[in-house]
Amino acid sequence: MSTSRFGMLVGSFLLLALCFSINVAVLTAKAVCQDVEERQDDESEKTPAEQIADLIANHEARMAEFMQEYRSASPEDRQKLIAEKMPKPADSAGQLMKLVQQHPDDPATVDALLWIVNRARGTEQSQQALATLLRDHIEEERLGDVVLNLSYNTPGPDVEQNLRQIISQSPHDSVKGIAMYGLGQYLSRVEQYKDSLEDPRMVASMSEESLQYIRDFQPDPAAQETLYQTVVDQYGDVLFRNRTLGKMAEGALFEIRYLGIGKTVPEIEGNDLDGEAFKLSDYRGKVVVLDFWGDW
Repeated sequence: MSTSRFGMLVGSFLLLALCFSINVAVLTAKAVCQDVEERQDDESEKTPAEQIADLIANHEARMAEFMQEYRSASPEDRQKLIAEKMPKPADSAGQLMKLVQQHPDDPATVDALLWIVNRARGTEQSQQALATLLRDHIEEERLGDVVLNLSYNTPGPDVEQNLRQIISQSPHDSVKGIAMYGLGQYLSRVEQYKDSLEDPRMVASMSEESLQYIRDFQPDPAAQETLYQTVVDQYGDVLFRNRTLGKMAEGALFEIRYLGIGKTVPEIEGNDLDGEAFKLSDYRGKVVVLDFWGDW
């Protein structure tokens, strides 16, 4: 066979191979696009409630998988695991907020908003979700699921305003009672923050608005006592996490009335290590060190 003839055959073969490769690539691309379109069509056929439920379930499943790996990891590997593999609530919260904005009138958006406020605390999406709840769903009884969490947010004027808005505008006694108890707890926490402002790390982690709010905060034990007493009197029978608000508020009242600096210590009666009966009041006027301990 001549050299020219052989070259033509090789060229033809390469051209056929190139054409085959191009056709395969085109077919593959079409298949991928078709698969994406089918998945998009499948998602578009789902109701907002189904899409919201899927997003939440997916995040919870990934979190459960992560926690299983975290528990089995060595202490030195856990921090790396958190940084690299822990599902970020903000990612799911962002997708949920898009659905809320696309379907603002769908009842299922409340589920999304409540999840964001509870699970994505401290994020921009959480602030947006809370603002939406208080603006559009203040009558929602399930607000009680997030109200107490608000009292643990970083102190600032918005936190107190939100709690007071819920107290004044919610039509549900359960929500109002929880918000009132939460406000009392929040005011106590602000006072604790005030004592921590000498820690540079604490100061560095907070916004100037929060710092100024804490610096200007004036403790008012009488106002807190009134809050808790109102909870006992008006919302005492409301159940919250297997306890009544009345019992919870009574504990807070006891602390305000008897356990503050300068307060008279409540009576303690018992037996000493020798079995002799005694009362704490027997030692009034003397320096007393109390050591509470237990053995389980």
